[in-house]
Order: sequence, then structure tokens, then C-alpha cells
Amino acid sequence: MGKRIIIYSGACMAFAMGSGFASGQEILQFFTAYGLWGSLGAGAGAAMVFVWAASTIMGDAQQKKIPEKIGPYRYYCGRRIGTALVWVMPIIMFLFLTVMFSGAGEAMEEAFGLPASIGRTAIALVTLLTVLLGLSGLVQAISPIGIGIVLIASCISLISLFHQWNNLSVADHILTQIPLQKASFTHSWWQAGLLYGAFNVVTAFPFFAGLGRKAVTKKEAIWIGIVGGVSFIGAGLVMNLAFLANLAEIYQKQIPLLWIALSILPKLGGFYSLILLFGIFTTAVPLLWSICQIYHWKETSQRYRIAAFCVAALACFAGQLPFADLVGLIYPVTGYVGIGTLIFVIKKKYNCRRSSFFFLCR
Repeated sequence: MGKRIIIYSGACMAFAMGSGFASGQEILQFFTAYGLWGSLGAGAGAAMVFVWAASTIMGDAQQKKIPEKIGPYRYYCGRRIGTALVWVMPIIMFLFLTVMFSGAGEAMEEAFGLPASIGRTAIALVTLLTVLLGLSGLVQAISPIGIGIVLIASCISLISLFHQWNNLSVADHILTQIPLQKASFTHSWWQAGLLYGAFNVVTAFPFFAGLGRKAVTKKEAIWIGIVGGVSFIGAGLVMNLAFLANLAEIYQKQIPLLWIALSILPKLGGFYSLILLFGIFTTAVPLLWSICQIYHWKETSQRYRIAAFCVAALACFAGQLPFADLVGLIYPVTGYVGIGTLIFVIKKKYNCRRSSFFFLCR
């Protein structure tokens, strides 16, 4: 496998993971809450959505089908809907950024006993400084971290699963006895999987297009999407199995994977809290970059720098809201926006017959 594919796949995973994945909270709400077979089905559905969407966007961007000035939202969704998304998506990305900063505050407070405001402020400052480096510096900064976090989270989950393997057989029964929080507006495993895949890719459209333009060939761009998507969702499913094996202990935890790490080795707590902060960093950076980039501001312009500072400061302030509640509300709502957007991608990609609805959207 080419070195470039590994590097850009790492950046792809790094963008998707964030505080929800690295903490385990989104895996708990979108996968684990539906039991053993339901969670595996949700994971399979999410993987298909993620891989197809990422590969499609990167491949089209590499072939220059997506003009940089038009952007992926206008290219796939047409002038009217696409323009609306260009204005709406920065708001959604800002909400995601708020979740990242809220998660950083929770991690600092639970692991080190420091005020949550310190965690939020620290991650906001580091995120801002990295965004000012531009896309090339961003990819080089987050790609190794993304790969490392996926490997570490998978190893921690596998070790825990090895020790608690027998508990998987009673996981579905335990689920009927505990009030495990599910993501809002999800009522079945297939719906949760579809929403999980959709919300992870819809905010990543500009970032995936940027990665695709840097690929040498269309084949390379497609492989980046495949490797990144399979690795990311695969690690999430391993984590999900560890959660099912430890349901009675982790179902009320804000950061369930931190509890798993502590149960293996108490000294891992501080180490994994740092890993969690790195995971938040890898998503917060491309989110902030995408918010500024979506209006095609030059990375060296004063307007770009002022916007980056203001957005980071506002998200840091809004991050005072409860972490688990933010994950459970913002992510599924964004998933429905993502499903609608992916319908337009399918229509554009496969030349579906133009209906009156699609005609009006152009």
C-alpha cells in the first residue's frame, strides 16, 4: 500500500473521529444501544455509507470534476440547494466544533481534576494555531495522530474484550435492564447506522475534496476513502464489542473508553486522556479549516485569520454545554441533513432521471 494512501487515510480517519469517537460516547449511542447483532448491522451500514461517499468525493475531486470555486455542495446539489448548504454547513460545523471543545473540557476535568474551561481554552488555542498553517500543514499534523488513536483505541478495546468475552452472551439481556441513552431521532439499528455514516461525511465534503485534489490518480483517491472508512468504522465496532462486554459499568459514563482503559491498568488514565485530547484536536482542526475555507478565503488573508480566531473563541464559549447531550442531539440531526445531501450525490453520480424536485433544486 502506498505511503500517500496511508497518510491521507490517516487524515480521513482523524477528521471523522473527534471527541465522540475517541471518548466512545457516539459508539455507545449509535451502535452499542442496539445490542450485539443490531450494533454490528449498524456498523456495516455506516461503513458502506462512509466508504462510498468518501471515495466518490475524493475521486471526483481528483479528476477535477468538482471545480474548486464551486465546491462539492454546489457541484452535487445544484445551485439552489448547494448554495443553501454552503451557508448552513458552517453552522453545523460550528456545532461540531462546540462538541469537540466540550469533550476536551470533560476529559481534563475527569482525568486531571482541572476546571473544564482550561481544557476548552487549551484545545481552542492549539486548533487555531494549526489551522493557520494551511491544508498541507494540517494533513501532516493530524494524519499520524489519527492512525495512532485508531490503533490505541482498538488495542485497549481488544484487551478488555479478551478478559470480558463471556459477558457478550448476556449483553442484550442487560440492555433491557438499564437506561442506556440512544442518539436522538433513531429508532432502529439500520437507521442509527445510516445516520452515523451520513453525519460523519456531510461535514467532511470540503475536506475530502481537498484531499482528493492532492491525490495523484483517481485510483489512489478511491483507495484513500476505502482504507480510511473501513479502518475508522472497524475500530468503532471493536470498541462497541468492548462496551457490550462491560455494559453494567460503562452505560452512564461520559467517557466510557476512559473507564475501559482504567479497568485494564489504572495508570493508563492520564495517558488515555491525552490520547482523547489528541483525538479531539484531529477533528477540531479540519472543522475550523473547513468553516473558513468554504467561503474560498485565502489561507494567508487577514479575513481568514480573523474568522478562524472568532469561530474558535465562540465555540470555546459554547462548549460549556453538557458533552453527552450535545453528541446525542447534534449528531443525529446532522445525519438527516447528510442523508438528504447524499441523495443528491447519488443523483449526480449515476445520472438518475431528473424529477421535478431535482429540477427545482438546480
